[in-house]
Amino acid sequence: MMQKVKRFDYIDGMKGLAALSVFSWHFALYTGAIYYPVDTLTSHSLTRFLIDGCVAVCVFILLSGFSNAYSLSLKPLTIKTVRDTLVKRYLRLAVPIAPIIVIVACMRWLGLMYNYEYAEFSGVEIATSHYNHSTYPFLILRVFKAFICSPIGDVSGIDLPLWMLKYVFIGAYFVMMMHIITHRMRIRYRLLIIGFATFLIGYLISLYYVPALVGLALLYVFPFLNKGNYLISLFSLALTAITYLFFPDIMFPMKGVLTAIFLVVGVISCPILKMILGCGFLKWLGSISLMVYLIHMPLICSLSCYLYIRLPISGKPILSIIVFIITLLILLALSHFLTKWIEKKYAPQIIRMIMGKLPNI
Repeated sequence: MMQKVKRFDYIDGMKGLAALSVFSWHFALYTGAIYYPVDTLTSHSLTRFLIDGCVAVCVFILLSGFSNAYSLSLKPLTIKTVRDTLVKRYLRLAVPIAPIIVIVACMRWLGLMYNYEYAEFSGVEIATSHYNHSTYPFLILRVFKAFICSPIGDVSGIDLPLWMLKYVFIGAYFVMMMHIITHRMRIRYRLLIIGFATFLIGYLISLYYVPALVGLALLYVFPFLNKGNYLISLFSLALTAITYLFFPDIMFPMKGVLTAIFLVVGVISCPILKMILGCGFLKWLGSISLMVYLIHMPLICSLSCYLYIRLPISGKPILSIIVFIITLLILLALSHFLTKWIEKKYAPQIIRMIMGKLPNI
């Protein structure tokens, strides 16, 4: 019998903060924000940690891996369950992304991306790394390809920066495979096999799959950690700081992966942090985190760049703060609207309709 999935509000809070960190990092990187060059801005360890996109992405992948593993652990392992989980995992990403692809394609066709004009205006060359004028994303075949391949991060015809979704999506299949192999074993053997598989996948394929599999391992020690242990929490948070401060950047992305793992363990073990992260605003932020991730770059390259060019404000620090606040507020409002009407309302209906067409096993 399938058990009801319990939501952990603090996990939603962590996802929300991770999405906000990714937005802040990209805003600073692609607009040269806060007056300083990016390398000066990110030379301050605390500032760099709070908006570090690599750490935030690894946190998101790890929490997605944990959520997938937790959901699987509540279902009977049958062929139908495995089939339905594989298909639904694809649809839960592809269906909400599809309207965003159409919106971004229309924005590019209408000439609403101002990142190239901003690069000429400000000299921030990295702003030209997306939405190249020489490409034509609105061709039907490219849009169709983006519809099909979006869960693996291949939206090259539209130029949405969704590379992280590949590790969330394929990582979910790695999690399912390892759960099927190990679910009847004792916990110590599960952890040993998962650890060995994690090492092989991280070494032979990509380190970005490591957090997803760590999320599966975390499920098996979660009852112990979730009780709350301040000693474990302090130790994990200390390892987070040591890893982030003293590991050289040349070890990217290993540095981000390890920092994310220690950080999540530290949070799960700390009742105070869980209470803070489970508050109403952060819980809401977590509920819209997918849409924040999907639309933040198009918004930066359109609205933010346009405001930088057009607003008659002298003094880059003040202008950056104003543009950041306006962009953030509109990002949150649009994400809430898109989450409510696409991710929560129409996407589930479409997914249920497609799942209902599958043959019985």
